[in-house]
Amino acid sequence: MESDLIRWYTWILISLVLFIFEIFAPGFILASLGIGAIVAGIVASTGLSLIWQILFFALGSFAAFLGIKPFYNRFLKKFDEDRITGIRGYIGKTCVVTERVAGSYSPGRVKVMGETWKAVCAEGSVFEEGESAVIEKVEDLTLFINK
Repeated sequence: MESDLIRWYTWILISLVLFIFEIFAPGFILASLGIGAIVAGIVASTGLSLIWQILFFALGSFAAFLGIKPFYNRFLKKFDEDRITGIRGYIGKTCVVTERVAGSYSPGRVKVMGETWKAVCAEGSVFEEGESAVIEKVEDLTLFINK
C-alpha cells in the first residue's frame, strides 16, 4: 500500500514538472504528457501494477493530445495567424521623416516604431524632415512611403 502511495506521488510530481516545462515549450505536447501522468497517478492509487500505469500514461497522453490539438487549432491558432510580424508588420504604419526624401533617386531616412530606415517615395513627391508618411511596401531594407 505504501509503495502505491509513493507511485501516486511520483506520477503527480512528474505531471507538475511537465506542466511547468509546457510554459517554456509551446505546442501542448508536454501538457498532454502531464495529463497522461495524472491518469497514471490515478491508476497507481488503485493499486494496479506499473505495467498498467505505463499503459494508462500512454493512453491518457494520447487521448489528451487528440483532445487538445483540435481545440488549439479551432480556437487559439487563429490568433497566431492574424498577427503580422517582421518587416511586413510595417506596411500601413505611419512614420516620421528624419532626412529629406525626394523621389526614388534621392532616398532619405524615416523613423518607424523606434527604428530608422532608408526610405524612398514616388517620383515627384518630396517629404521634408518632420513630416509624416505612410509605409506602402517594403523591399529589402528600403521602405516605400507615400502621403
